[in-house]
Amino acid sequence: DMKVIQLSNIGSDYNELLTQYTNGKKLPKKLNYIQIQYTAENTEEKNIGWNGIDKIVTNTGEQLDAANSDFIWEENGFDGTFYGKTKHEGIVGILTDSNPKDLQSLKFIISSSFDPDSYEDITIPQQTEFKF
Repeated sequence: DMKVIQLSNIGSDYNELLTQYTNGKKLPKKLNYIQIQYTAENTEEKNIGWNGIDKIVTNTGEQLDAANSDFIWEENGFDGTFYGKTKHEGIVGILTDSNPKDLQSLKFIISSSFDPDSYEDITIPQQTEFKF
């Protein structure tokens, strides 16, 4: 599930937090972010490591660093390890400068999975595109 959400009338506490998050960048009166809810599954018995969505590329030409720009903090304790035969539901929130009316699709670059003991890649990064 993905959607663009516009924040307005941001309270001072949250505004201060977002300003710190954007390294002091002055925030516009209306702030847009892309929210992505996803489910990932390890279908094997073997434990794997996975770091989720790495980059997001919009049809408007923005390349967003999801791995380092996610401002929605999850409290479910997922540390990047998928134990055998498990699912993980996650949520990512990325600030965007794009006009929501112009956003038509997002391309996700999904990180590789790896052996958590040796750190050797099991799969290569994957790309997939979704339309709104």
